[in-house]
Amino acid sequence: MVQEIAHSVTACRRVVQIVESSNAGVGRHVLDLLQGLPCFGWEGVLVYCPLRADEKFRRRIQDLPPEHVIPLPMRRLPGPNDLRTIRKLRGLLRELGPFDLVHGHSSKGGLLARLVAKSLGWPSVYTPHAFITLDPTMPAWKRRVYGRAERGLARFCQAVIAVSTDEAEHAVQSLKIPAEKVHVVYNGIGKIPGDQRDSLRKQLNIHQDALVVGWIGRLAPQKDPLMMVRAFAQTEPAQQHAVLVMVGTGDMLWEIQQLARSLGVLEHCRFPGELDGETAMSAFDVFALSSRYEGMPYVIIEAVAAGLPIVATHVGGVANAVMPEVNGFLVPSMRADELGAALRRLIEDVSLRQKFSAASGQMSEKFSLETMLRQTVEVYEQALSR
Repeated sequence: MVQEIAHSVTACRRVVQIVESSNAGVGRHVLDLLQGLPCFGWEGVLVYCPLRADEKFRRRIQDLPPEHVIPLPMRRLPGPNDLRTIRKLRGLLRELGPFDLVHGHSSKGGLLARLVAKSLGWPSVYTPHAFITLDPTMPAWKRRVYGRAERGLARFCQAVIAVSTDEAEHAVQSLKIPAEKVHVVYNGIGKIPGDQRDSLRKQLNIHQDALVVGWIGRLAPQKDPLMMVRAFAQTEPAQQHAVLVMVGTGDMLWEIQQLARSLGVLEHCRFPGELDGETAMSAFDVFALSSRYEGMPYVIIEAVAAGLPIVATHVGGVANAVMPEVNGFLVPSMRADELGAALRRLIEDVSLRQKFSAASGQMSEKFSLETMLRQTVEVYEQALSR
């Protein structure tokens, strides 16, 4: 995709990408920027935390020039250590710089990037990848504290990139970040790999005629995998010849398996651990998302690109990719009964699945990697002009 863009552009500007959490979608997004932006005239350097980098991220950074990949330990939670990290990061950027722009990702990366860029007199851009204040389970007092922090830090940067319209509205209406600083750039992906349906189903011990409901994510509270199991149990999988495949790793695996056992559906569930999301999609007949909050999850974009019917919670940018009664269903978060009902309706109606599948395939161009890169560069140029 990006490789097909004309390579006549010579990188003439420099941006440093700073990220603390390099897992899943955030790590993927940052590396897509680093590998794609040179085609648009921007050379990138990565400063990342090796403490929270998943295996896929570690493999991909090996394809980058070593001098462009800088590990720097960072603590996830705010604390006194941040002062030491800020001093180290400032010295590092002065040594590697100058940079035309500093781009911070997620809460901690965004905090460090904006403070250090401000101290060096460089412009900065921040991508939250789902503000933590979107979490519906967060206590009100904590939301106020984080909200004030985001509002204050917004004064130090030239632009905030929201990955969905919902996140942009939250930034402006709830966090009171000036609207002129907030830009929407959807996550984008390249071409989906070829069909591996048969081989994947054989690998997962799933009959070729079974109806597979796919779920991909971290086995963590934000993704609400327990709700997914409860919803699947309501579909009476034994009667529907259905199987739930939950792709991902995390501390909740044992708890999820115990719940599946207690609901009598464990034999209809598969837990393959880490699999490439784009590849795994080819084994699914339906894709489901049970998250409590999101920015713009890559798995939804992958499901659309794979031409799958979708049942998802109405969170973050999901509504930008799932149109009710067109290519899927949207239900409230933390409502297993509604997720289960929507899922059962889709499982039982083959013509509805076919209709939704065709609609997803037609929407895939909306979330291309090239579009994401081009729009990100447009934000960079506006940030430089501010």
